[in-house]
Amino acid sequence: MNTLTDDQIYRNLQLHLDNFPIGFPATESGVEIEILKFFFTPLEAMIASCLNLAAKSPVKVQKRLTAKFQVEIPFDELASYLHKMFMNGCIERSGEEDSPHYSNAMLAIGMFEYHVDHLTKEFVENM
Repeated sequence: MNTLTDDQIYRNLQLHLDNFPIGFPATESGVEIEILKFFFTPLEAMIASCLNLAAKSPVKVQKRLTAKFQVEIPFDELASYLHKMFMNGCIERSGEEDSPHYSNAMLAIGMFEYHVDHLTKEFVENM
């Protein structure tokens, strides 16, 4: 069972996303964690930390989730989370509808643009 705090989970995702070409650097204010909390629940943040820019099957994501966080969730539940995260604009999806693969979306040219119609005043002020 996972023993990380929510802030540790979000920091893990921030560090993961910071390895990508556009990056997602830490700030003194910690606003990057607030941004991630806006887009992801703690479990979704763990799932997103198991993705990368190369699309992965839900089976591979499930294995990574167990190996990285010692979190085991049923395959159908994970598939539902991945679909929801894609529909919410938090991750990318490729492949056929019956065989989707998922990858991380970057903040700029990704998560931010997918949510532009749903951003709150508080979120924009924090940016």
